[in-house]
Amino acid sequence: MYPIPVLIRGINVNGEFVNMEYDKSKWLLVRRFFLTDPVSGIEEGANLIGKSHQPIAKVFRYAADVSLKITLRPNGKSGMIYPPLLTISYAEA
Repeated sequence: MYPIPVLIRGINVNGEFVNMEYDKSKWLLVRRFFLTDPVSGIEEGANLIGKSHQPIAKVFRYAADVSLKITLRPNGKSGMIYPPLLTISYAEA
């Protein structure tokens, strides 16, 4: 297995959304990502308790759009590719 770069749209670094532009020199690529995140939407000291006696999240973050771009290497052997790029956009509900 090889690590692949992950481009997460909407990352805010010092007030600038670095991965929203097409300028690849400003991209911030990562290796880790999540598909769903119910934990970060729980407020500190939340008293809302569900049927399982756990706090209920006010916000549920999920991967709304996931794409994997694979580019073939020109003039290479059959099946040779550049490292794939996984792009993820998150949404909240």
